[in-house]
Amino acid sequence: MDSLELGCQAKDIVTGFNGIVMARCEYFTGCITYEVMKRKRDKDLKSKSIWFDEKRLKRTGNGLIEKRRAKRTGGPPQSIPQRFED
Repeated sequence: MDSLELGCQAKDIVTGFNGIVMARCEYFTGCITYEVMKRKRDKDLKSKSIWFDEKRLKRTGNGLIEKRRAKRTGGPPQSIPQRFED
C-alpha cells in the first residue's frame, strides 16, 4: 500500500500531518507534489490543506477511494464534438 492516488489517506512522515490526497501536481522538472487535506475542520470551520513532496508522504489507508468506486457519477457517455470543414 505505497502508491498514492487521489482520494487515498496519506501521512507526512516529517510533521505527522495526515488527511486525504485531494490533488496531484507534476512539474516539468520532474517534481511531484500532492495536496493533503485534513479530514476534520478547524474551530473556525476552515479546511486545512498543505502541499507535500511525493517522497515525504506515506499512504495510510483507502480514505475516500472505496466510496468513489462504489458510486458512478456524471451522466451517460457522450461522443466528442467534431468540427466539420466546409
